[in-house]
Amino acid sequence: LLTFLADCYNNQKSLLCSLILKRRIVLEYKEFETARCRFLKHFEQLRPVISAFGDSSRQDIIITLIQSGGTGGIRVGEIQKQTNLSRSSVSHHLKILLDARIVCVRKEGSKNYYRIDTQSNKISQLAEFWKEAEEMMPLCQKATQERIEKNEQLFHLL
Repeated sequence: LLTFLADCYNNQKSLLCSLILKRRIVLEYKEFETARCRFLKHFEQLRPVISAFGDSSRQDIIITLIQSGGTGGIRVGEIQKQTNLSRSSVSHHLKILLDARIVCVRKEGSKNYYRIDTQSNKISQLAEFWKEAEEMMPLCQKATQERIEKNEQLFHLL
């Protein structure tokens, strides 16, 4: 009888521990889901900036604009010479960079001078996003590992 009662107590204790563990996993999963949703929202907001940096021609234009920093901006023709891109290609890529608020334009009569947009916070937002991505990686790995362990536990119960 004592053995039976002890087994019942241990089974209830095991059941209680299991319920507590499941609750902890659910809470951790909800925290992970909240962080994941926030991360995806930031990604969607920064997608134009990320895409703008993703093209090698635009990277060449950004490098050219950085190298000309402090001059008040440079014209399409000068960017064309330094990047070996066609005028229409430079204009196309500048439009994308302008839309992403990485570059701004200063108009002087009929002349346009392009430079890195120091008033926009898109580049600093992108830097913060990558820090957030770095923090998300271990959380994703942990969530994956917990999911694997949970599936293994369920498999052993069957």
